[in-house]
Amino acid sequence: MEARALQTLKSVKFKILFSAMATSFLTLLSIVLGTVLGAPDNRGTEFVIGFTANYALYNQPELYITTSKTTVVNVHVSAPRYTSVGLDDRFTVTAGEVHKIEIDNAIRAAGTELSSKGILITADNEVVVYGTNLETYSNDAYLGFPTDVLGMEYYTVSHHPTTKECEFMVVGVEDGTSVTVRLGSHSSIEVYYAGRWYYKDETIQLTMNRLDTFQVQTYGDLTASYITSDKKITVFSGNRRTSVKPGTTRDTLVDQLMPVDTWGKKFAIVPTPQRTTGDNIRFIASEDDTKVKVECSGGWDTDFTIHKRGFKEEVTPSDEVCYVESSKAIMVILIVISQVYSNEPADPALITIPPIEQYAADYTFSTPKYSYGEYNNYVMFIVKKSEKNGLRLDGNRLPSRTAYTDIPNTDYTGGYISIDPGTHTVRHDSPISIFGCFMYGANTYETYGTPLGLRMSPINRVCIPTTTVVGDGIDNDCDGLIDEELCTTENRGRDDDGDGVAEEDCCTPPPSKSLKSVFKFNP
Repeated sequence: MEARALQTLKSVKFKILFSAMATSFLTLLSIVLGTVLGAPDNRGTEFVIGFTANYALYNQPELYITTSKTTVVNVHVSAPRYTSVGLDDRFTVTAGEVHKIEIDNAIRAAGTELSSKGILITADNEVVVYGTNLETYSNDAYLGFPTDVLGMEYYTVSHHPTTKECEFMVVGVEDGTSVTVRLGSHSSIEVYYAGRWYYKDETIQLTMNRLDTFQVQTYGDLTASYITSDKKITVFSGNRRTSVKPGTTRDTLVDQLMPVDTWGKKFAIVPTPQRTTGDNIRFIASEDDTKVKVECSGGWDTDFTIHKRGFKEEVTPSDEVCYVESSKAIMVILIVISQVYSNEPADPALITIPPIEQYAADYTFSTPKYSYGEYNNYVMFIVKKSEKNGLRLDGNRLPSRTAYTDIPNTDYTGGYISIDPGTHTVRHDSPISIFGCFMYGANTYETYGTPLGLRMSPINRVCIPTTTVVGDGIDNDCDGLIDEELCTTENRGRDDDGDGVAEEDCCTPPPSKSLKSVFKFNP
């Protein structure tokens, strides 16, 4: 009797153990095969986006959609509430492929208006989305953010003085969204909407439904206009068209904005390639008494204090990489200066500088098209000095002639390389090595610029420790680092971040690892 009971107990224990192992294995298998989705970054399965106004309606805005997935991804792009543009495109992409869509230019917002020109992108696995607001000699690009990382609090940015209007656009993600816009403090702000005028520091309130678009335009500087909502929204910001002194060439400016809860305190700035004019940098604060210090590799430096709904603009040198650190989270924007010299083709562009805390470990991207052929395309990068030799472009080491400039008071270095038109990947040999990357392209009277990608973890919130999930893109141990431990069998027990604890915040294993090498079971 006792022997039979003991045998039954062993059988039950075996079944429990087997079930636990099977569950762990299936969970791990789904991670390795890329079916666990939702880490907060620019890759996603649903995007709600749009296009702000450009100076004319001659060319078509474009979408570029690609993926890092080696399996076939089914994608659907539509404008279900603005059917007159005839946008209803179904297609597939896989790693190394890019699908380009030209959209009727009527999809662009026009003036200050509430319309329904939102674009919906859905996919059955994660994709990467870039938009280009293309017109002849007036173009800029933006990196699309999926709906799972959007927020409910934003600050806008524009360049001023402007040739044509400053502008921003809100896109509704859910029905019945209450949106509040407090306009910036510039004295020339004049916005006519719904039968009345609004001026600096005044508030516009409205209710938006899914795929509604609300664009605001004015010749006053809209920088630091404050937008809040009770549900997630998408926000774009920039200029309809502008020159940036001392040059006179003009371009549209646009970027999709990071919500305030994803802002950071540490930034690195690589100057735009092949320029001698410097770069305009705007710093926007969401809290009072925000102290900012900028130090550059050639000795240029400055420090200042900005307050909530305030901003500061500086021009950083073209031959220096710079480090920015703030006492409270900020947004940093690079605005490319207009073409000054004929041997330096360029035009204005607006580039969000992600915080170092939001750098990622790999990027998949595609270069856009110039109005008359191809851009001169570049990748600008920031990486730890000790890890620069592990960077790979399309699986290959960076060219031996690549120049690196160390970033002051950090262990990072920065530089840029020229790339051919097409789809590319940038990765590091180590999945716990994070680095920043930007895409920049220039030709006569036309320029674009955008981050290649970034994490979108809510690092500007109070951090609450959580149990690690492999590759979840979350700071599980609240140490200011994200997915900093390589939790493989070969690396078992190693404290990768030197904090005295091992395997407390696990990154996604590298693609080359076998199931055996990444499978870990702790009985």
